[in-house]
Amino acid sequence: MPSPATRLKVSYPFREADQVFTSMSTKSCIVFVLIFQWAVLASGQTAEDLAAKYPVVSAFKVRPGVLMTAHYAEDAQVCEMLLERHYTPDQADAEPTISPKLQNELIAELVPDDQRGSRTSKWLGNSFVEGGITHEEREFENVMIELDGTVYGGVQIIEIHWKKRPCAPGKSGSFDFHKTHAIRRARQ
Repeated sequence: MPSPATRLKVSYPFREADQVFTSMSTKSCIVFVLIFQWAVLASGQTAEDLAAKYPVVSAFKVRPGVLMTAHYAEDAQVCEMLLERHYTPDQADAEPTISPKLQNELIAELVPDDQRGSRTSKWLGNSFVEGGITHEEREFENVMIELDGTVYGGVQIIEIHWKKRPCAPGKSGSFDFHKTHAIRRARQ
């Protein structure tokens, strides 16, 4: 019969191997995590990387939390403006909508009365409420102003389109206002 000391050696022959393997697994895991983190950090995207994938858009911050993107005609004059809420840390509020007071201020500032011309429609024209979505059109001699939002939330987007100033092809990421407007008129 083997002595108790011999039995211990025979009973646990893999103890040292287990400790070495566990130690190696831990080291391997740490090395793997470090390599993975380095790879993630090293593969960050630069402005050039993003510009190669996506069109670059410039925006103007007309108020804290309100961005305006503009599209231009061949003569470099604005043909469309799109105003929308965009959260920024310097905002006094985090409202997702543009208040009626702010709507009127922005419209008066970006398209004063003398540039708009007289109102061509007393009624709301192609305005509608459907499924909780609102669309209001204000038509003037020179511009069409569209306000889009929700019944309960209010206006979230303001679009200003110059009627006599078509956007240049390739200089505008938005829809062709003149073509879309002609289709709308044809449906009536």
